[in-house]
Amino acid sequence: MGHAKFSISPHHVERFVHSSTRQSYSHYAQIIKSCATVQDLLRVHSQLEHNSCNLVANLLIDKYGRFGCVAEAKLVFDAIAQPGIHSWNIITAAYARNGHLDHAARLFDVMPRRDVVSWTSLLSGFSQYNCPGEAIRVFLSMPQWDVVACNPAIAAYAQSGHIFDAVEIFARMSYRDIASWNAILAAYSESSQVFNVNAFSALMPMWDAISTNTVLTANATAGYLERAKCIFDRSSFRDDTVAWNAMIWAYVSNGDLQTGKAIFDSMPRRGSSSWDTMIAAFAQGGEISLASETLVKIPRSSVLSWTSLLAGHAQAAELDKAMAVFHAMKQRNDVSWNAVLAAYAQAGEIEDARAIFAKMPQLGIASWAAIVVALVRNRDLASAKAAFDGMPEHDVFAWNCLLRAYASNGFVADALDLFSRMTVKNPASWAAVLASCAYNNMGRDAVRLFRLMVLDGHRPDGTAFSAVLTGCGHAGMLEEGRRYFWAISESYGVTPAVEHYSCVVNLLGRSRRLADAEELVDSMPLCPHVSTWSVLLGVAGISGDVRRAERAAEEIARLSPCAHSPYVLLSNVLSSDG
Repeated sequence: MGHAKFSISPHHVERFVHSSTRQSYSHYAQIIKSCATVQDLLRVHSQLEHNSCNLVANLLIDKYGRFGCVAEAKLVFDAIAQPGIHSWNIITAAYARNGHLDHAARLFDVMPRRDVVSWTSLLSGFSQYNCPGEAIRVFLSMPQWDVVACNPAIAAYAQSGHIFDAVEIFARMSYRDIASWNAILAAYSESSQVFNVNAFSALMPMWDAISTNTVLTANATAGYLERAKCIFDRSSFRDDTVAWNAMIWAYVSNGDLQTGKAIFDSMPRRGSSSWDTMIAAFAQGGEISLASETLVKIPRSSVLSWTSLLAGHAQAAELDKAMAVFHAMKQRNDVSWNAVLAAYAQAGEIEDARAIFAKMPQLGIASWAAIVVALVRNRDLASAKAAFDGMPEHDVFAWNCLLRAYASNGFVADALDLFSRMTVKNPASWAAVLASCAYNNMGRDAVRLFRLMVLDGHRPDGTAFSAVLTGCGHAGMLEEGRRYFWAISESYGVTPAVEHYSCVVNLLGRSRRLADAEELVDSMPLCPHVSTWSVLLGVAGISGDVRRAERAAEEIARLSPCAHSPYVLLSNVLSSDG
């Protein structure tokens, strides 16, 4: 016989807080587990400080950790007279789950005793926060492995580009659950190996919603929209809103807002995530008015919906409107605060950005990253370095934060110097410094770094190939670029995505090979994206090729009728042609 799910209202919290009656452990457990906000938990905790046991303390540590309040979790842990292994595991997991990996590792090192849960908590944290080297070292040091440990290890090997090692772990597992199969599927997907995604998925004994969405998204991201639609139409998870959302995003991320909106309109039921997806699609696509109209129609708007609209206004340099959205929000979370901080930073309003940073209720790694980026963008490198030094942790994420700030704002020499001093580098570190060179007319340096990355044992992903192809374009290295484009699939098993074709179109156009560029767009095995036609329009405009510029503008108008920029570019081409 099933049990009714226990739920708690603010009224129950109020009654509990003012009650002087000693309650049973099970009652405390229900109250703690059902706290919907950290404010509720703090109030409940205030009644338990002198009236609790280790079991209650463990529940508090876990709940604080799930709210992201690791400092409060640690205070509870420190108050336990003799913490057992379960308490040690919970506090370590709380730090690891929230990205405080240095603290998690230090706790792990001083644990009086460890079990498989201790090892797996640390391993999962490193894997979750994209520190594959550290995750792999933990995995290889484990006295024994189970399926719970192997699954994040597969993800860690995949993150570091060692897909073969990930597959080898999978092959050696005596027992595999659906999460194991999905981990390999995700490994192929994240390394842009859509062919292997499709081949491996055909071997799976069963699919769940995660499998379906991974295969669907992998094909959609690579531009294979018809295949994505076929997977969706055949899926037994068509009642799952995640699959519908993935289909919506498949089209809008390929520049087809109209079809994405049509899918949204035809959904049998819409969850809050569906509305969030559509609003984010409109906002990121520059259709801010449509995003606002959609937000008004939501039965119950979420913080994410409001934040997407805020970010859309910020992206469009409409700071006043972004702030109006922020002030109108009934609820705000860390993402909302970070979005408004980024809005001020993008607008160059550095003092306002500092003021927002000072007011933020909780400072996470994203908040520190945003203020560092703002200071670098303002060319205040000394303050940026001071902010970096003030960050609570200096792990690879913190270093990457400063590295990306230098790289994205044109401080290439500083980025290269910082990169050379980093003792631990992950794929994101290489991607940042590669892009820094590629987008600042240092194509030959980008090629050199790409070669060093491969020699260092990192398998290049789609982002790395985009950077090196862009670098070849800026440096006029046509044949070198062609070789890298060929190597994407032939040497590394990565399926070329729309962005890679766009890079080669740009490379051919810059080399005055416009006929070849147009032929490449026409012969793409996936649907040309707005961005691909935009690149062709741009290079045709530079060369004064009116016919190809007109055709590219027509294709953009067909795919995105609301876009105005192609007409401006075409007008410039026609006026310069005389």
